[in-house]
Amino acid sequence: AVWLLARLDDSDLPHPQVLLIIGAGLALLPWLHTRFALLAAVFGAAVIASLLMRRAPIVSVIAFLAVPLVAATAWFAFFWMIWGTPSPLAPYGRDTESSLSYIGRGLSGLMFDQQHGVIGTAPIYAVALVGVWPLLKQQRSLAVTILLAALTYLIAVSTYAMWWGGTSAPARFVAAILPIAALLIAMTWSSFPRLRAAILALLVVSIALVIPRLTEDAGRLVYNSRSAFDPTIEWLSRNVDLSAALPSGHRDSPAIVFRDAMPWLFAIAIVAVGSFAVSRKNLSDGLKWTMVVFGAAVSVVAATTFVWMMRNAQPITPDRAVLAALSSQRPWHSTMADASRWSPLSREEFLMRLSIEVKADQAAALARLRRIPAGEYLISSTDNSAGGFAAVVNRNDPAIEVAMLPYQLRLPVPVSTLSVRGETAASMRITPVALAASAADGRAAIRGARYGRARVFVFDETAYLEPKGFWTRGEGRATVAIDADDDARRSGLPIVITGGAAATTIGISVGEWSRSYSMTPGQRREITLPPLQGESAWIVNIHSGPGFRPFQHEQGSTDVRLLAAWFEIP
Repeated sequence: AVWLLARLDDSDLPHPQVLLIIGAGLALLPWLHTRFALLAAVFGAAVIASLLMRRAPIVSVIAFLAVPLVAATAWFAFFWMIWGTPSPLAPYGRDTESSLSYIGRGLSGLMFDQQHGVIGTAPIYAVALVGVWPLLKQQRSLAVTILLAALTYLIAVSTYAMWWGGTSAPARFVAAILPIAALLIAMTWSSFPRLRAAILALLVVSIALVIPRLTEDAGRLVYNSRSAFDPTIEWLSRNVDLSAALPSGHRDSPAIVFRDAMPWLFAIAIVAVGSFAVSRKNLSDGLKWTMVVFGAAVSVVAATTFVWMMRNAQPITPDRAVLAALSSQRPWHSTMADASRWSPLSREEFLMRLSIEVKADQAAALARLRRIPAGEYLISSTDNSAGGFAAVVNRNDPAIEVAMLPYQLRLPVPVSTLSVRGETAASMRITPVALAASAADGRAAIRGARYGRARVFVFDETAYLEPKGFWTRGEGRATVAIDADDDARRSGLPIVITGGAAATTIGISVGEWSRSYSMTPGQRREITLPPLQGESAWIVNIHSGPGFRPFQHEQGSTDVRLLAAWFEIP
């Protein structure tokens, strides 16, 4: 549609067959999702207006409208036949989970949030904003159409309460219109050649932010959930709290998000001005690039510091540096040294230096202890007082341990986050005792729970932990790590599998050991995992067949998860 509008602005009327194909493409959009009807309507109306203004033959108008008219009739008929009304909102009922009051939060988050924002995760898209001006001067009607379509769509998706789109890749709801930005970025590139160094710098940064999302933790950093910080940013910065210097739509109000974004937009503008000024000097290309990159680095430091000051943040994060040092340990690291004193350290002394103190008034910050390596940790009170504590992997999950201090916590796999909550102790200390090789090839568990004498750790969203057991997802594959006491590790671990409300199949394997079962609704099967032979935990792979959704089988249930079978550890 954008290509067609550009041709029509040049008074170049395509063949009716081309108009038919583009009209059919726009007609398909509402069938992909209701919100795409806005894009189809705006671009469709713009094309019709452009054809009429240029007095195009009636056959061209008919060719463009032929498929959209039929598709629109079928689309509204679809809702009429199923819900008894032609309204596309009928499937959502009275609660569409959207409101005009959400626009501020949604718009600020979709633009600047460090996890889900377009510019927050790929600053190259800021260049598209600059490209609007030269496009307005060259092809005004095309620029107005693009702006109208983009703003209409952005405002519409900003009305969603869940503007970030759940556990998803960045800018999930905005991705549909991002290809249009290519034209605007190209306009900036061609119209402002002296800004090309700044544009390339932003492109390099944007690509660099993608690399850890794809490569770290088996690609899990691509998918973000609702939290106040971006795991990718925390991966990049181990010694300072860089996420506190970046906008967060989940942490702050829209006004604060826009406020935190301003220093970064100003930094981008400074880099652009610097690139423009340097390009006018009679200098070598290497020196010009050096000056632009240095200016960009200084601008980033200045923006980071300024936001920290506005937020009155505590940027130094020694705990994360400690955990990074622990994660970097390898068996062949046999010599430790204190660089400040130029003296050797034993491994025991080194681990003692890496202890982390947890204060009782920091409960909200405990989940920031991220990426805890596999190993054993002594949890004790700093004043030797008695008291209980609970260790939790995910704040919404059951505890993996509830015990009295002091206690030696064993983690067979790395965990993404760890909360340690004390009952009476004023403060606690977490001291690494020994590091261990991960039983799960380095993958970090994102959730965990204790069931009797066993603890279960999961690495993704294909298993659902509940207080008494866990469900597996229908038509899915789940990997869970199960740790148990010494008796079970020697003799094997019993597990009870119960079929859900629909017949399914369950395939379960541990190393070379595997079993497969056909499960009828409610059927129980008792199995025993084989004894461990030197491994620190069972790594269980579960393949589930067809599933069911509880709300379709239980009166009053609102649970829409696709579930297969229920697992309990007696």
